[in-house]
Amino acid sequence: MGKRAGRDKKYLKETGIDNPQDVMQFLDETYAMRGAMLLDVDRLIRLEPDKKRGIRATNMDQERMKGDRIGNEKNHYEEAIVLATKVANCPGIIGEICISDDPEYVTGYVSSKEIGYRRITKMKRMGSEKGGRIFLFRGTDAEEQKKQLIFFRISM
Repeated sequence: MGKRAGRDKKYLKETGIDNPQDVMQFLDETYAMRGAMLLDVDRLIRLEPDKKRGIRATNMDQERMKGDRIGNEKNHYEEAIVLATKVANCPGIIGEICISDDPEYVTGYVSSKEIGYRRITKMKRMGSEKGGRIFLFRGTDAEEQKKQLIFFRISM
């Protein structure tokens, strides 16, 4: 759709994913989830224990300067940077792709340590509540996957 056409796949490719089109096909499955999908990008296997709920990154924090936020106004960009930074530093995670579920916010992103945080405008139509997130995992053994899940403090 619009500016999105190809940029998401291009950024995934820059992150080191050889099959970005296959990864993108999983994004539709995230729309009804409360958390994120954890996807092994090489085997295209979902790793989260509860496929309906997904996993959640928790305990995020940041310092704020006085006057940074007015009232309860939500800052999508600020929240995305905090979350993307935590996820990018998690063992085994090579990247993340996200579309906001806020119907009034159509921007999404692809992020990783290699490419940083790359915003993609118009990832969906205005008014759409469809949104989701995939944490992109690359690992070789079950022990690393277990560490991954513990890092995200999954609630069952």
